[in-house]
Amino acid sequence: MSTKRKNPFTPGYGRFPPYLAGRETEQNLISEQVEALADGDYNVTDITIVGPRGAGKTVALQWAALEAGKKKRSLFSKKRTPQVVRILPDVLKRKEDIPKLFLSPKDFDIDTIETGPSGLRAKWLPIGNSLTGFFPRLVKQSKRRPLILLLDEAHSLAPELCGFMFQIVQAVRQEGGLLLLILAGTPGLYGVMARARATFHERGAKISLGLLEPEAAADAIRIPLAREGISIKEVSLQRIVADSQCYPYFLQAWGKALWTEANKCALTTLDDELVNHAAEEVNAIRRGLYEDRRSQWRGVDQRFLIEIAKAVKIRNSFGPEALENTVRNILLGQDRSEDETSPLIEKLVATDFLWKPWGSTHFIPGIPSLVSYVIESEEGSGEKFAGVREPMLAGGLAW
Repeated sequence: MSTKRKNPFTPGYGRFPPYLAGRETEQNLISEQVEALADGDYNVTDITIVGPRGAGKTVALQWAALEAGKKKRSLFSKKRTPQVVRILPDVLKRKEDIPKLFLSPKDFDIDTIETGPSGLRAKWLPIGNSLTGFFPRLVKQSKRRPLILLLDEAHSLAPELCGFMFQIVQAVRQEGGLLLLILAGTPGLYGVMARARATFHERGAKISLGLLEPEAAADAIRIPLAREGISIKEVSLQRIVADSQCYPYFLQAWGKALWTEANKCALTTLDDELVNHAAEEVNAIRRGLYEDRRSQWRGVDQRFLIEIAKAVKIRNSFGPEALENTVRNILLGQDRSEDETSPLIEKLVATDFLWKPWGSTHFIPGIPSLVSYVIESEEGSGEKFAGVREPMLAGGLAW
């Protein structure tokens, strides 16, 4: 193998994998709505994507943008290529920020000119930047060319702003505008929507992104390596699948480490010996992620986290009432107030420790084997944590 070749695996939140495995159902749902919008259907179904970090939410939004780019204008149909607007909450703090998302350079005019040390400096002001003037322009713009809004990290959005965004989308459609909203966030997005009193998610389509199926997890490693002329022994591949617990971020970390080792040794067939070498890099990445999550819990809250981890290790999943009772009992055992129950459950969700997929009645661990890491950290052994001790079992995972 040439040392000049680029590693196809790029683990990192939001990075598009070399092969998008196991998300065919979700891809089809997104593609159908993008296609309908491009064909001029204003009664499209908005989509909400929820899942722990590293499960592929931002990748799903990128997939929507790629699909939009494939819809080319045709002389023989009404199909038009949608315009894609990507939005992050850090640029969306107030209602008045919304019009700026859709402005182009021609929408600005000079407000004032100031004289400074470096010469003249112009202050630019958006034309018609008020919400009153913005809405008719957005309707007109979306009628001329379909518009797709991709809102990432939506769990960070202020509830009142979240609700206002949904109102705009519905109002534009009522005026015949072509607009599709796809938003993605961690499970904390549930709370944002509830506080916004928005019925948007009840009417829209819902996607929960969690762990992959074992076969898809194997494909996420095998297929990109095969494209590079590299094969991997099946027993070694299954060992990696079990260790990753089918978590997309860990699979990309494994792929990167495997490719690096293969490239270093100029190998085209990978076995357990090479996997052992690659495991050092993967374990370092995994420990870094786990320690980042654990470090968000301080003082007495860290002691609480250890106890809830022990409870999760035993039960694997909790219904809402069972989770509340468990948290309350832990608090009472630590001489803490029951009033902390709800805030601590929200924090468990916000830090990816637990989450509840759409339609599920139970909370489950968000990031595989984080539970084991937290428990081992009680006696200072968390730093030595080196992945999954138990093999993956049919019908369940070793947490």
